Amino acid sequence: MVTFVQKLSAAAEAIGLSFDQGRNVLYGTFNGYSFAVPQAPSNARYCLINFYVTHDGSPLSASEGKQIAKESNKLVEFFKPSAAPSVSFMVKLEKDEAAAAQKILDALTYLSETFASRGYVNTCERCHQPLETEPCAVGNGLKFFCPDCFESVSANISDKAQAEADTPENVVAGIVGALGGALLGALVVVIMGQLGYVSALSGLVAAICALKGYELLAKKMSVKGAIIACVAMLVMLYVGHRANVAIEVLKAFREIGETDLDFFTVFRAIPALVKSDSELMGEYLKELFMVYLFALLGAVPTIIKSIKGQKTKYTVQKLN
Repeated sequence: MVTFVQKLSAAAEAIGLSFDQGRNVLYGTFNGYSFAVPQAPSNARYCLINFYVTHDGSPLSASEGKQIAKESNKLVEFFKPSAAPSVSFMVKLEKDEAAAAQKILDALTYLSETFASRGYVNTCERCHQPLETEPCAVGNGLKFFCPDCFESVSANISDKAQAEADTPENVVAGIVGALGGALLGALVVVIMGQLGYVSALSGLVAAICALKGYELLAKKMSVKGAIIACVAMLVMLYVGHRANVAIEVLKAFREIGETDLDFFTVFRAIPALVKSDSELMGEYLKELFMVYLFALLGAVPTIIKSIKGQKTKYTVQKLN
């Protein structure tokens, strides 16, 4: 099976373009337009062709992008991430290398000719001047900068990286932030549990909030911080599951007319209640296992992405 990397490498060789092997991005200038071609999000069968072009100072609008895609006779599809000022067109790659290279060439030809006919020019994404640009890796994204703006952004980010490196990590405050953030995940467990569901959403919410909570109060994020946030998430998910069980037990007592018990009394009694009945313990542990399983399915990718993001947070490099 031909991989995405092999397809883009073949396209680079066939069209005479460059390929950044570290980021798996095809890039260059085609008919005067600077572009970058990464893999489409979560789908190796598609690639994105990214540009930053303007007409009379205005970037390509979503409506015009969709119209350009429509007129391509399914050669390209318009793809516009809401957070990115650049514009992207999605191309479905053929299965073999030669056909995939031809498809990319056809798409570049069509898009560059269409931009030219509509009066769009290559533009720097920072100063918004119609200048020659190069695609650059900024953090986890791609930007199109002219040489002067690249140097300016590099200097600014270097200063930010140095400032963060000089900031001490307040682990104690970070733990408080991680626990507070993970508490939201516990609330999701309770809410979903009362609705009769166990969802990876709880882990995703707990992971994101625990990581952000740690970073907010600790003033920086590290691998140690990610581990602390993960532990906080597991602790709070246990609390959430136990609270959910306590609510169910309290409901059962209320149904038989027992109104003297309150939630906190039942919550404290859950371990003793579970130990008193082997069948109940089995069911309790099974549900707790499912909470952790589904939570980790949602949390692990988020934590890995966060750690990787910290490594590239202050990265500004030209593709090579």
